[in-house]
Amino acid sequence: VKAIHYGGISMVACELDEWMLNEADKHDLLNKLLDHQKITEQLMKKRFILPIKFGTTVEDERAIISILSRYHTELKNGIEEMKDFVEVDVVATWDPIAEVKKIGEADDEVKKMKAKIQKLAPDKMGEAMMMIGKMLQEKLEERRTKVEKLITNSLKSHFVKDSSHERFEDRMIINNSYLLKAGGESAFFEALDKVDTKMESSVMFKCIHPLPPHSF
Repeated sequence: VKAIHYGGISMVACELDEWMLNEADKHDLLNKLLDHQKITEQLMKKRFILPIKFGTTVEDERAIISILSRYHTELKNGIEEMKDFVEVDVVATWDPIAEVKKIGEADDEVKKMKAKIQKLAPDKMGEAMMMIGKMLQEKLEERRTKVEKLITNSLKSHFVKDSSHERFEDRMIINNSYLLKAGGESAFFEALDKVDTKMESSVMFKCIHPLPPHSF
């Protein structure tokens, strides 16, 4: 990994032999992302990084110089605008089956519906069970929304902006990026710890930090 300099800014790059980003190969993609993150973390200990889209490749160093020259003003402005910020990515997950079980045991509406079903004839039970399933799914989503709001409200005084990303599976409550003022990470993670305690560890938090401001 080396830095190619031009006009007071640098692009960090490494030489790669027939490197190809195959998003269908999840194992290979994860390994490349981990390598990328390790290098990024080391660089961010010394300098601010303005991110380039993961997987970007160019022919040679002359192409890098050309990019730095052509977009020099925009890059300098971008660095100046974002240099005092850092991104933290947070994914919160839970066990949806365990949560549905809790709802089924505690929710009065669900309990009443279950009691009614027990009195039905066998040929009517199938449709009623589907209704209960739909009700539980709706209540699970209501609960997920409440937990999402709890997390956001608990963290909101510790970030400048947030960005929501796609939730790829039912286990995900949030998949968010947060833009923090550099130096504000400790307070942010302390607030996250308090949420974890409040949720009695029923929610698992995974954080990636430090990151350049990819999402902003």
